[in-house]
Amino acid sequence: MAFGSYGWGGGAVKIIEQELKSAGIEVIGPGLQVKYRPYEKELLRCKKLGEQLVAIAKKRINYFIPTLRLTFF
Repeated sequence: MAFGSYGWGGGAVKIIEQELKSAGIEVIGPGLQVKYRPYEKELLRCKKLGEQLVAIAKKRINYFIPTLRLTFF
């Protein structure tokens, strides 16, 4: 997953996602791009995105290493 902010052009997140896919890396969801500075609405989106990534990481780690139980704050 790619994320970032931009000032005038944008488009880098889509380019990065395409490059990741071309390299055979699984892209788990749509990227997040914010124009200029993130405000409360965008920061909430970032938080939700982070929570989704943690949930996916925990499932995959626990699948490969069942005795390891991770706790994220």
